[in-house]
Amino acid sequence: MNIYGKKNALNIISSMLDNNRLAHSFLFYGEKGTGKKFFAEYVSMLIMCSSRKDGKPCGKCRSCRNIMKNIHPDLIRVAHSGKLNGFPVDSIRKVCGEAAVFPNESSCKIYIFDDADAISVSAQNALLKTIEEPPEFTYFIFTAASKNVFLDTIISRVISVGITECTEDECRNALKEHGFSDNDINSAVSAFGGNIGNCISYITDSGFRDTAELTKTLTDCIINNDEYGFLAAISKAEPDRNTLKRIFAMLDDQIRDSIVLKFNNDDLRGCYHEGAEKLSEKLAVSQCERIHFLLEKSTEYINSNVSSKLVTAYLCRNIADC
Repeated sequence: MNIYGKKNALNIISSMLDNNRLAHSFLFYGEKGTGKKFFAEYVSMLIMCSSRKDGKPCGKCRSCRNIMKNIHPDLIRVAHSGKLNGFPVDSIRKVCGEAAVFPNESSCKIYIFDDADAISVSAQNALLKTIEEPPEFTYFIFTAASKNVFLDTIISRVISVGITECTEDECRNALKEHGFSDNDINSAVSAFGGNIGNCISYITDSGFRDTAELTKTLTDCIINNDEYGFLAAISKAEPDRNTLKRIFAMLDDQIRDSIVLKFNNDDLRGCYHEGAEKLSEKLAVSQCERIHFLLEKSTEYINSNVSSKLVTAYLCRNIADC
């Protein structure tokens, strides 16, 4: 199991293990596709491995094999539920109660809270005491897009580690390990750079790829002041509200990138770098901020079950006025 682009994060964990000073709670945060979930599993292997060597799990011991098969009884992935896909307080209280129970077969147990961006304040408060005074054999790992969703009292009790994209060369190597063709790899990296997760989705998920291509079309429509073309393109996604939200998110990344480029920064997230450059030349920062607001508002309307046709018409009309 190779890890790409996580050298600094791994050094932090390895140093703690080598000095027998491993923290009991971690938060791995970063944008979608950077490998937070994969890294959380790798760190779990590193902690539980019985034959760890040179800062790496062996990948062969019983713990490593069971984690890779997703059957380790002491690695618990806490389930989401509810409309916001969060963690109910009752589930958190159950975790806190079970955290004090000795592991089944390892010397420790680990609870992973993946995609914890929607974790509520009440759920965090329910966790606080256990995170503050954890059993010596229990560890907690959270993954999220941002650490800003967590209470200060939680942040002060976890080790926060930012997870970033790898280099394009590292991404290409990772994609080759998955057996993808050079043509697919080149297309994916051209769209998403060193974001391995998004590159894999671009190659394997036709829906994700179609959304990225539609985002490129919408970006060109904004560049060319083509209001009709924008409405015609986005109307194709109207039947699927989730697809619309993904399009809004991808288009928002394009707007974000256009602002970043104005400050000579090359930290781009979007799927259409050339389009972001043209947007940066065409739009003022105030216009970009206005479009960002419109995309956020459109997402809120979709979440509130407003008609998709009304939302796309609202977005199209107001972007044309920017």
